[in-house]
Amino acid sequence: MKIQFLSLLFLCTLYSFSQEIQSKRKFDVAFAPGIICQGNMYNELNLTIGKVSTENWTVGIVGWRIGMESNFKNNNEFIIAPKVGYDISMTYFTIRLSAVNYFQNSKSEFRILPELGISLGGSFCLTYGYGINLNNATISGLANHRIGLSFNINKQLNNAF
Repeated sequence: MKIQFLSLLFLCTLYSFSQEIQSKRKFDVAFAPGIICQGNMYNELNLTIGKVSTENWTVGIVGWRIGMESNFKNNNEFIIAPKVGYDISMTYFTIRLSAVNYFQNSKSEFRILPELGISLGGSFCLTYGYGINLNNATISGLANHRIGLSFNINKQLNNAF
């Protein structure tokens, strides 16, 4: 719980001290913490690098997403998973495709993870995903179906509301 709190505090600090740039940027960055229910509870921390749109009826972010997820449990039950993917989180919908590699002790499980869900202006995303296991490994406490809630923290997205 301390690690989760410190991670959230760190993200809020980065967000508060970030500078707003008025010039045209080639890409935008959003911090994306979240919670996942996938057999057990997992936390995720992502960085989305892409383009934020705040024009007319299209508010959201589209781009590459890198990050990690973990259950933050002790000893033999600890799972950590680096991931990379592509994210489209626009006005009312979210579509993601990720490659995730779960590690638990000496076990490794690689999955392709398509997700589909609803979005509130690209800032809040509720998704359903199904992990497709590619190496037939099984890690205990890891289900194929998942529900995730994530937040894209970016000044442009927040100002669009």
